[in-house]
Amino acid sequence: MVTPTTPTIASVQPAPQNPESSATSTSGNIPKGTTKTPSISAIGKKQEAVQAELFTQQRHHPFDLEQLHQAVKLFAEQMHATNKINTRYSLQTHLPKLQNETHIVFEFNNKVQAEQVSEVKNEMLTFIKDCLQNDIITFELTTTDKPTDNKRAYTNEEKFKEMAAENTMLNELRRRFELDL
Repeated sequence: MVTPTTPTIASVQPAPQNPESSATSTSGNIPKGTTKTPSISAIGKKQEAVQAELFTQQRHHPFDLEQLHQAVKLFAEQMHATNKINTRYSLQTHLPKLQNETHIVFEFNNKVQAEQVSEVKNEMLTFIKDCLQNDIITFELTTTDKPTDNKRAYTNEEKFKEMAAENTMLNELRRRFELDL
């Protein structure tokens, strides 16, 4: 698949002139044997025309959040195949949000996760653009300072307290049958 590249000034050069026409000048003040160089404004206009042509060749298919999540999950599976398991976990647990139609925001809990994903961000962006058939997608990686509520119950007492908070009848059963923790 050929991907369009952004043209540079070096790639937008005027077409070579016919050597016969360069020897004879139509203007009286340009000496014979020299070529007329294009003006900077002419180069700028040509560059704008090339960029406009590339823009019309880009894919602009709309997508929704569910399609985006599917593309990220597919990419995460690729990370598992390449033994980047931590990156896969980070992508699967922190699914992106759409800021607007084409800007995606990944929000991570800490810098380590963001750095792991940052290592593959160009590969991921290319993959997502191809999956969603949209070449104008951009994304950013951010970290949050929000504390996570992932406190896990490890002891039997902690597990019972969590279950009792959800179902108050458990405390009544424990008292009625005189059970210890």
